[in-house]
Amino acid sequence: MGLQRLLLNVTMNESDFADKAVGFGIDGPVFISTAHLVAVSLTLGLITVLTLLGNAFVIAAVLLKKNLRKASNYLIVSLAVSDLMVACFVMPISVVNEVWLFVSFLFLFS
Repeated sequence: MGLQRLLLNVTMNESDFADKAVGFGIDGPVFISTAHLVAVSLTLGLITVLTLLGNAFVIAAVLLKKNLRKASNYLIVSLAVSDLMVACFVMPISVVNEVWLFVSFLFLFS
């Protein structure tokens, strides 16, 4: 029922569908451009890569420098390892899920 209602509410001509992806909003359909899709993809990918690098640097710093090997820093390493696991296993799946939602609507209405 929701998709039929969405299709009835869309009042764009066919040429506009090629560069628009449709999402669901509170007030009806939301149109998102392909440029927005690319910007969101690059931003989420950059956040994932920076999270990986930042936490890897924290872990490497504590492991390589003897003066940083203290009990309090091991707690920080523990947090960095857990954050690194999130960056490796959760964030890529979330990015793909977010982008796939936009792409599926883009091809659905093209």
